[in-house]
Amino acid sequence: MELTLAFEVVNWYAVLVATTVVFFIGGVWYTPHLFGHPGIIAKDAEMFGGPARRLDIIFVVAFIMIWTQASLLAAILGPNSDLWLGINVGLLVGLFFVCTSIAFHYVFEKRPFSHLLVNGGFQLLSFTIMGAIIGSWH
Repeated sequence: MELTLAFEVVNWYAVLVATTVVFFIGGVWYTPHLFGHPGIIAKDAEMFGGPARRLDIIFVVAFIMIWTQASLLAAILGPNSDLWLGINVGLLVGLFFVCTSIAFHYVFEKRPFSHLLVNGGFQLLSFTIMGAIIGSWH
């Protein structure tokens, strides 16, 4: 299938819903009540040269990045997917592409394994949920 054809059959409503759901899950995931430990946030801000950036810019960029991920996942799944295909493809993409990419960078950045568990875990959950939503919405 050509890439342009793959995007012609994308269910953009499913992509928008998947993006919004994952965006809000991320908002909960990274709160201090779950995994957004202030020490991790402070260390990351220090690593990037100063205090935390403006939240409005962070949220807009995060939403766009999640939308981009969901769009490509929808193109990969195609119009004939179902719930289980979506879950399986989302899980595999999250584990074998995203988590391994994060781990690759964290090894060279010498970040603690706990960072990989928090950020990789979020991505794994995100892709699985996006896959379930997009796969079942036909």
